[in-house]
Amino acid sequence: MDGRARERWWDTWAPYWAELENHHFGRDTIDRVMPFVAGPALVVGAGHGLLVEHLMGKGVAAHGVDSSEAMVDMARRRRALRLVHVDGRALPFDDAHFRTVIVSSGVVDYEPEPKQVARVLGESWRVLGPGGSLLVGFYRFPTELDEIYHRLGVLDGAELRMDRMFEIHETVRQRPLACVPRIAAWTGRPYWRTLLWWIRAGLAVPAALREEKERVDEVFRAAEQDGLGRRRLIESVPATLPYRDEAGIRALLDEAGQSGAEVIHTPDCIVARIRKTG
Repeated sequence: MDGRARERWWDTWAPYWAELENHHFGRDTIDRVMPFVAGPALVVGAGHGLLVEHLMGKGVAAHGVDSSEAMVDMARRRRALRLVHVDGRALPFDDAHFRTVIVSSGVVDYEPEPKQVARVLGESWRVLGPGGSLLVGFYRFPTELDEIYHRLGVLDGAELRMDRMFEIHETVRQRPLACVPRIAAWTGRPYWRTLLWWIRAGLAVPAALREEKERVDEVFRAAEQDGLGRRRLIESVPATLPYRDEAGIRALLDEAGQSGAEVIHTPDCIVARIRKTG
C-alpha cells in the first residue's frame, strides 16, 4: 500500500474514527502496559489522540504525532490536543528525548515493506532514552472474532482481506444466503458445510461479531448524516492488509533490527516491548 493510498484511507475515515480508535491498542491496552510507561511519552500514530489524552489523565506527560493531517485536525478540534502532523519515519525530536515511545496499532502492522517498518522503528529508537521502553502495537481481533473471520475467509493466512469483510457486510444486508457460495470459494470448504455453519451462526450471532458490526454500522450512519455514502468509505480501504501472529511479528522486528522483544498479548492487540538498555 503506497503512501497516497494510506493517506486517502485515513483522511476519509478521520471524522468517524473516534469510536474505532479505542479498539486495537486502546485505553484498556494502555492500562495493561502502564508498568512499562513513564513520561515524557510519545505516541506515534496518535489519531484522534485518545491514547495521549488517556496518558495525560494518568499524570504522564504525553505527546503525539500522526501522518494524517485530517486526524491531527480532529484531535485539535475535538480534544484540544496539539498533535504534530508528521510522518513517523522522520520525527522532529532530539535524540533520547522520551522515556517511552508507543507505536500505535496501524503504523507498522499495515506496512508490507520491512524497510519502511525499520525506518519508523529506527526513528522511534533514536528519540527513546536509555532505560526506556519502545511499545509497538499490532492489530489483532479478539480470539472469538479471529476464529469466525478465519471460517469466513476474511482472515486468509497472514492476510486480512478487507474486501471480503466488506463484501460480506454489504451482501448480508440484502441477501444473506448469497454469502454462502463466496465463503465456500474463499475457504475451499464444501458448499453444504458452509451453508449449515452460516445458518447456525446467523441464528446465534456471536457477541464479538455483533459488536464489531455495530461499531462499523455506527461509522456508516455518522458518515451518511454528513452526506458521505458507505460506498465511499469502503472504496477508500485497501483490499488486503498484513495480519501478523506472534511469529510474524518477531520476524518483522528481527528484520528491522529490533530483536529480543517481550511480546504481550491483550484482548485487542499484540504489543511488542523492547527495552533500550544503553
